[in-house]
This record gives sequence, C-alpha cells and structure tokens, in this order.
Amino acid sequence: MARQQRKRQISCHFCRMRKLRCNREFPCSNCTSRGVACPEPQHAATSDASAVRPAPAKKPVRPNTGDPDIQNRLERLEGLLQGLSRQLESVPELAAAQPPMASFAAPPFAPPPPPPPPPPPVFAAPVVAPSQAQAQTQTQTQTHPQTHPHHHLQAHHLQQPLPLKIQDLTNNALLVEEYCIVSKTSNSIFSDHVIFRACPIRSITQLSSFTFQSPGFSSSIALTAEPTRCIWLPNRDEADALVQKYMADISPMHHFIHGPHLRRLVTELYASLKSGSQVPVGTVVLLLAICAIVTYSWTPHDDEKKLFQDSKEANSQTLIWVKILFNLLEICQRNDHSSIECVQGLTLLTTTLFNLEGISPTARAMLARAIFLSRELGLHRIDHPDTDSFCQKYPPLTRLTAEVGRRLWWHLVGVDWMLARFPGPQEGTYLVNPNQMAVRKPANINDEDLDEDREIVDKPMDQPTIMSYSLHRIRFLELFREFTDRTTFSKPSSASQQYDTVLQMDAAIDRFMAHEASPFFRIDVKELEKLPPDDPWRSPTAIINRYMYSFYLYSQCCRLHLPYLARGTVDPAYAHSRQACLRSARIITQRVQQLVKEEVGFAHMMLRLGVAMHGLFLATIALVFDLCLTNDVADDGSRQQEVEHAWRTLENAEVQSSTVARGMNILRHIMEKYKIPFPTGVSGHHEPIQTNGHTNYIPQGQIPADAMGMPAGMPLAKPHHTEQEIEGHISKMDLEDVDWERLCWEFDAPFI
Repeated sequence: MARQQRKRQISCHFCRMRKLRCNREFPCSNCTSRGVACPEPQHAATSDASAVRPAPAKKPVRPNTGDPDIQNRLERLEGLLQGLSRQLESVPELAAAQPPMASFAAPPFAPPPPPPPPPPPVFAAPVVAPSQAQAQTQTQTQTHPQTHPHHHLQAHHLQQPLPLKIQDLTNNALLVEEYCIVSKTSNSIFSDHVIFRACPIRSITQLSSFTFQSPGFSSSIALTAEPTRCIWLPNRDEADALVQKYMADISPMHHFIHGPHLRRLVTELYASLKSGSQVPVGTVVLLLAICAIVTYSWTPHDDEKKLFQDSKEANSQTLIWVKILFNLLEICQRNDHSSIECVQGLTLLTTTLFNLEGISPTARAMLARAIFLSRELGLHRIDHPDTDSFCQKYPPLTRLTAEVGRRLWWHLVGVDWMLARFPGPQEGTYLVNPNQMAVRKPANINDEDLDEDREIVDKPMDQPTIMSYSLHRIRFLELFREFTDRTTFSKPSSASQQYDTVLQMDAAIDRFMAHEASPFFRIDVKELEKLPPDDPWRSPTAIINRYMYSFYLYSQCCRLHLPYLARGTVDPAYAHSRQACLRSARIITQRVQQLVKEEVGFAHMMLRLGVAMHGLFLATIALVFDLCLTNDVADDGSRQQEVEHAWRTLENAEVQSSTVARGMNILRHIMEKYKIPFPTGVSGHHEPIQTNGHTNYIPQGQIPADAMGMPAGMPLAKPHHTEQEIEGHISKMDLEDVDWERLCWEFDAPFI
C-alpha cells in the first residue's frame, strides 16, 4: 500500500511561529485578537485537485426594475453623469488636460496626502467639476478654515444634483415664465412694407421715397391705395467704390467690419435686387451707413474716382443718406429686426453723427440702441461658459461672426466708456458694466487671417495689424473707466482729492505708453524712415493707426491737465500739469505737421474728423493761453510759430467742419473780450455764432430736398448752445481768476 502524501500546513505564519492552534480562517482569531496582520499562506491549496473544489459561482441576481428605490438611484446617476459632461464640455481646457477620473493635482510644496478614507456610498456626495474641486483643494490647503458641520450640510444640499425628471420639470417651469414675460413684437400690428431699388448715386436727391406699385411689378406685396416706402441704393459699381473707400481710409480708425465678408454681403444684396427675391435688410442698413460716412469723409483727393462731380456734391449727400437710414431703422424697429449688420450700421451712423453734431442727444440715442441690439444678439456673452443657454436664447454664431461680434461689442463698449469722460448729461456714467459681460478681447489679426475654416491665431502685439489701434484704444479706455468708477455723485471729492486723481491718471497713462503700448506706436519718425518702404510698420494701415493713437491719447492728456495750466505758471505744486499739458499739445501739432507730408487719404480726411480736430483744438487753446500767461523772450519765437501753424490748420478746417467753425468762433469771442492778441498773420475775424441748428453742417451748399416729406434745410436736431448762453458764460469769466473747468466746457461745447 503506497504511503499517503502528507497534507501541507495551512495555518497562518503567526500561529506557526507561536505554536498556536489556528482556526485557518484568514484573518484568524489569534491574529485578530492581537491586532496582527494575517496574510493567507501562498501554499494553502493542496496538490490534490479533488481535495479542494471551487465554490459554485453564484447566479447574478437581476435587479427588479420595478423597485422605485433602484429607479430613483438610476435617475440620479444619469443626472450626475449628464451634469458632469456639460461642465466638462463648457471648459474645453479641462477636458483636454486629463480624463474625468484623474486625481486632482495638489498645490505646490504640499505634504503628501493622508490615506484616503473608505469610499462613501455611490450617491452620498455630489460630483464637482474639476476646476471647482481644484479650487476647493487649494483653498483648504492654504487656509484650513474651521467650518461648522451645518455649513457642510448646506453646501452638500445646494450641490446635490436632481433627477432628470425634476430637472426637466424645473426647466419647463422657467421656460414658461420666460415665454410669458419675454415676447417678440407682433409683425401684423407694427410692420410696414418697404421696397428697395437701385439708381445712379447722383440721382438719389431727385427721386421720390414713396411709390405706387403697378400690377406688373413682381412682388409679394399686394397692390393697395397707400404708397409704399422705397429705399434707393446706389448702383453696384458705385457701391463697390464706396466700400473700397471705406475699407481703405475709414475702417482702420474703428475696425469692426470684416472686409471680405462685407464684399460678399454686397454681392448677395445686389443679386437679390436683380432676381427680385427678398432683400437682406441688415445689409441694406450697413450699406446706407457706409454711404453716409463715406460721403461725409469725401475730400478733393477722392475726386479722381469720378463718383461725384466734386467733393462738395459728395458732402452735400451726407444728411440725405442719414435721413434715409433713419427711415429704414424705424421700419426695422417696427418689424423687430436685429442682425449684426444692423448693429454695424447703427454704429457707423453714431460715428457720422458724432462728426456732424458732436456728442448730441441723437448720437447718444443711436449708441444706446446699438448696445441694446447687441445684447439682443447675445454679443455681451459670446464667451460665456454656458453654451447651451446661449444657443437656446440667441442666434447661432460661427467662428467668423463670433470674432466680428467681439470686435463690434468692444468698440461699442469703448465709445460708451469714452463718453463718460466728456461733459454733458452722460458725464461720469456709462451703460455697459464690465461685470455683466463675458467677451474676450478681439484677436490681433488681419482680415485675411480670419476665416471660417481656420483656427484664430493671435499675433504678438508688437506686430502691426488692422486691429492694433482698436486694441490699444480698448486698454486705454479701461484705464479711464477705472478712474471713472472712483468718482461718486453722492460723495463729491475736494479740490485736492480731484487733483490727486488727476496725477494718478497721469501716472497710469505714462505707464501705459512706456510699457504696454506697442513699439511701433512709439517709434521715432527718423527711425521709421530708415525702414524699407514695404515694411509692415510703414503700411497705410499702420500709418493711420499710429496717428489716431497719437491724436486720441495726447488729446486726452492735454484735456486732463488743461484746467491746471494757469495755476502751473504761479504755483509750483501744479507745475507738472502745465508741463504735461504743453508737452501733449506740442506732440499733437507735430503729428499734424507730419501727417500733412504723408501720401495717404487720411491726411486729406483729417480736417473732417472730430477726434483729430478736437485734439488740435485743445492743443491750440493750451499754446495760445500759455503764450499769453508767460513771458519767455528766449522761447517766444518758436512758441509763436507753433501757435501760428496750429491756428492756420484750424482755419482750414473751419470750411470742412461746422464743429470746428463753432469752436473757433467761441475762441475768437474770448480772445477779443480779454484783449488777447491773435497770432501774427492770421485773421481774427469771426462770424456770428449760428443758432439755427444744423442748417450749416454741410457748409459747401444748401441741402436739397430728398422727397421724404422734409423740406430742404430742415434742421436735424435742436441747437445745443445758443449765442446768448455762450455769451453769458463768457461774460462771467475773469481772466485774472479764470474758472478753467467752465472754460474747458466752453471749448468742448462745439464737439458735444
């Protein structure tokens, strides 16, 4: 009989070492009572396969789907997964960085974390987005706050996701509320019909703005006894010439229209006119606004285009296009029309009105309407992380239209913040709160680099593009908005506090020019001339951007210190303001002299631009009054030449701009009253201050009737400053104790 093989020991290691009786269950009773680890021996199995048989596998128990508890847990799990996926989709950086189940990184130089506690039940804790969890981890590591347990329960209760049924019910309830409160205008009540036709641009003034449709006219509008509004557009080749002029000479000053896209829109517009199909109204609004601003900016240098007989005829059409645009915008408001092109047209109309009237109530109303329509389109939250809500409430945006929307929105925001710096009802206030918008800054790229099929690659700020001036202007206006926020109406500040704010603003501007502004804005003219002619820094767009930057920046510096110019001549505490004001004024006059030598259309158009002329006007005021307040025989010759050159430039601009003409009349009144000598070789004669509104806004000739029910010469708005008001303010001033704040208001009055 063969000897049986001895069974192997299966007692644990601790029991064998201590000669204890092991119950051979791991962990055994001996190890458990002593708190000793009890690993299972690796040789527990015998060599006899039949001695130890595997336990039969248990049949999986299929859960009863009818159990309400299991059903609720499944719904909550689905809600958790759906909420987590939405959070990851809204933050693409998190989704691309690591998978959702990856552990969150600990703060730098943090000690190793303790062993994790036993996992809680599946639904015991809410799921938190990776960004929120990381922020919570860092906050707890740095501060270790002692929080009451009730606060943990409250946060847990707020973050606990709801089942899908409850989420859908809540969303539907909110949707019902939105439908009850927010509604679209009923087109059947307020809508008005309009037709569009094209004709030669020089015949616009002779055509009627109403027409009766004949039965043979192909249109969906039924024949009625009432006349139908007719909007006349220039012919296709003339429209292309106007668009080319706008993109080359005007758009670099405020670039929020994509050039290639604009040309495609014009092509589609005239194709619709030719085929008799529905015309895109937003494109018509934009084209009419381009017609208005281009005819206003038309100079003798542009007569070679043969579009008009001369620049006088082109300038005389500006108000006609403005009135046509007003009529179409009224129809758009009745029909509840909103589009990016419509907002772009409103923005251009606002710019034209600023040049025509100054900062008038009409211009401010158009700006407010443009901001309102931008919000209707969702331009104030293009980059909001909640993309689902954006797609449900606002029209969809492509990559191209989203970037154009960023350009347009930031331009409107900049104008809104800029107006808070000027006197008037809007002084110290603005419409757009930076905390109530979610829009990135536009990219520093040219239009050729912006396409639907390519990713947007932002260029360095030292590389000049079509957006260079706009981006610097945004940053500069952000500085002014920060100081505007410091001024409160309820607590007026003292004179010393106001001057401290002026010095702080001056220091912020100096830091901006020294460290934040692009190098090609600060380059010296002699260094610029050494560059090759085809260098991007010498392109026409870069030239316009550079001069607009100088005019705007230094005019604001000059105006900031102008109220303290006289004090700086007698009080050393204000000497810095006098030096800063005169330095800015001299830079402006030098830039004007340099611009005259440039062979660009902007040099001829400068005399009709409010921004450039306002800066030159302030510079002339500073130089003239400093020449009268101080006697520096050694330097009088050069100072006299500066004043003469600036004065002659303003005299030439009087013929081109009614705002400059009114400002020069006020300046001559003041100089005559206080016996201030006029610059040598210039005329001190002034015309009576006009009080008949805007009849003389196009000084080259009377405005013909445009067959819109408004006779020729009808004022566009009421006058803002009558002769009696201006004379009253002037009579209250004493040269020995001049109220320089009031004086600055008088000088700004023609531009407001």
